[in-house]
Amino acid sequence: MKYIQKVCTALAKKSKKVPNDSKPAKDKLVHVPYRDSVLTRLMQSSLGGHSRTWMLACVSPYQKRPDEGLRSLALARRVRTVQAKPAAQNRAIELKINDPMHGDVDDFDVALDRRAIWIETTKWGDIFARAAGNSSDPLLLYVHGSGPRNSSLEWNWLVFDIALRAQMMAKNLKTSKFYHVALDCPGYGRSEGDRQTIRSYPRAFLCDVIKSLGKKHAFGLFGCSQGACAVLNAAVEDSKISS
Repeated sequence: MKYIQKVCTALAKKSKKVPNDSKPAKDKLVHVPYRDSVLTRLMQSSLGGHSRTWMLACVSPYQKRPDEGLRSLALARRVRTVQAKPAAQNRAIELKINDPMHGDVDDFDVALDRRAIWIETTKWGDIFARAAGNSSDPLLLYVHGSGPRNSSLEWNWLVFDIALRAQMMAKNLKTSKFYHVALDCPGYGRSEGDRQTIRSYPRAFLCDVIKSLGKKHAFGLFGCSQGACAVLNAAVEDSKISS
């Protein structure tokens, strides 16, 4: 409660000092402590003055504790002085349905050549993936976690980091170039199918993907969260899935 009072008091002071849309001078700036508590941080969009907000002040009729009711009335009085100016927010997102690289950027690294591909598996349908490097090089396969927004896009940073480190250590490595493939598992990202596939049939699914990419096995498997469990289970079931 004390954090909400601090925020409302600061907003009231701000409204008095900045009565119009003109930018305030440096000496008139008022700090609003939204981040002092989780509650006020969550309520920032409601208390910030850009939305229409209703406040209900509950005053107790209990006469032996009038201080509680007075504090509630004092808070409500301060809140009434806050000047809110509701504004509609545009949440529309333009989707380029026909652009397979939507959400990605043009690759500035010609050698890495990051791109989007479709993998035609024998049992699980077409699997969307992001690839980098030459397909004739040893395969590094990436499997994302089970979060609702997880997809192959989560691995872009790691693919670039591994490729850069491999180039820097080329003299000390037997293999310095790899074929990176990050999957959109069935039901995630742009791949259609059942989300339980990667959980229930990790070895069968990953083996099918590897063979569909023209490989006998992967050089390395990477997984995050649920993807790490899938990679481990697949390796336990078939030790030859990765060299």
